Amino acid sequence: MILVLASTSFVHTTLVIGPPTLPTPETVIDILRYGEVKVALLTPAVIEELCLTPTGTNALRNLKSVHYAGAPLSAKAGDILISHTQVVPTIGSTESGGYLTSVHDKKEAWDYVSFQKHAGAIFEHRFDDLYELVFVRQPDSKLQSIFRLYPDLDRYPTSDLWIEHPEHKGLWKIVGRSDDHVSFSHGEGLYASRLEPEIEVHAAVKSALIGGHGHSAPVLLIELYPGAVEEDSLDEFLDSLQPNIEKVNALVHDCVKLSTDRIIIATKEKPFIRTVKGSVGRMQTLNLYRDEVSALFE
Repeated sequence: MILVLASTSFVHTTLVIGPPTLPTPETVIDILRYGEVKVALLTPAVIEELCLTPTGTNALRNLKSVHYAGAPLSAKAGDILISHTQVVPTIGSTESGGYLTSVHDKKEAWDYVSFQKHAGAIFEHRFDDLYELVFVRQPDSKLQSIFRLYPDLDRYPTSDLWIEHPEHKGLWKIVGRSDDHVSFSHGEGLYASRLEPEIEVHAAVKSALIGGHGHSAPVLLIELYPGAVEEDSLDEFLDSLQPNIEKVNALVHDCVKLSTDRIIIATKEKPFIRTVKGSVGRMQTLNLYRDEVSALFE
């Protein structure tokens, strides 16, 4: 919030702040309209909800740019907006605040960012094509807030895992954290947060989680959009999901492939648990369905 407030001085903007209530699509649409907003910073959950209706979609498309923070934005929402407005990820952490990133013009890489040289950001290879973001102290830089918090450190590993764009070198996308690794009883594992977006591309899927830690195979938990699938049409839905599952399975070892036999659909009584930012609470939700997951292997 301090960074947003400071933007009024540093980039000469007029700040429009909504009422102190949970933002509904209707409220956000009114704020954008009556505030004559040109650029908006919103949570992915709000953006994705606005993209479900023509009115909300048009409100976002009329902006000069849409910035999101707090969690990844789904490919569905990004693809809906990118041909009409600029979509920009805003990334940071509790410890260091907002990262010093640059806005680029590569529309096909809308969910990638580049770092300014004063950030001291380097990417250290961990495995496959995954790299961990590490901040290295630069004595001549006054903008590395992480080293004000930790004055005794000269480097700060973030535990965030990134991939570099295959064509546009220097553009990076965050795909998860090192603790998103799911380990199975046979010793193999996978990084769930990198695979889940392939499932969330499906029009009926609101969110997806891959679990099964300690078991012999992965389990896929799915939260559907309300009214997207009728109870007597679940078999048809699973059939339509098969291409998405095959895309995931093409990226992993044979012994950790997903299967429609190990899918759990979230119920209305037990929706996915979300953080204040609107992102899914991974461990809390997996723990919520712990008994259902265990039952699949009994």
